[in-house]
Amino acid sequence: MAVTYDKIASTTLGSASATIDFTSIPATYTDLVVHATLGSTSGSVTFGLLTFNNDTSALYSILGWYTSYTGSFPGTSIQGSGAYANLTAFYMNLNSTIPSTISSGYTINIQNYTSTSIFKSILSKYSNKYEVNLLSGIYRSTSAINRITLTASGGSGTFATGTTMTIYGILAA
Repeated sequence: MAVTYDKIASTTLGSASATIDFTSIPATYTDLVVHATLGSTSGSVTFGLLTFNNDTSALYSILGWYTSYTGSFPGTSIQGSGAYANLTAFYMNLNSTIPSTISSGYTINIQNYTSTSIFKSILSKYSNKYEVNLLSGIYRSTSAINRITLTASGGSGTFATGTTMTIYGILAA
């Protein structure tokens, strides 16, 4: 079996930061996969906001569900769900504040990121010891994606030292 994932870029924060920014993403793949392990310096960071091409226009939509900690984990039922349109970023989770002592793992798939004739679809899986989120979304732009930025949002905190984010290109997905 041929190797289909190529590491495009990776970072591990050496100090706390409010953003992680990957610029100059090459247009040589069909799809992208982003793996991130995010920690927070403050309980006030409620989610990460993912944007493409530095575009904060209201072109992002999300449909998702989550379970959350209610005395035992994993939860036995869906705790909440939501559908949100005309957002200025792709929200990487739908639920509550990330405790500063907990890291959360993300896998985000971005299909057809180089296409200039269709919108980009996004699938995101997120989990930590307290909750699980599954999200699907769309970036309603026909521009090829060449930049991905993750911003801490919902409070005054930042992503903690040691937070990692890696982008892989998928060949002929």
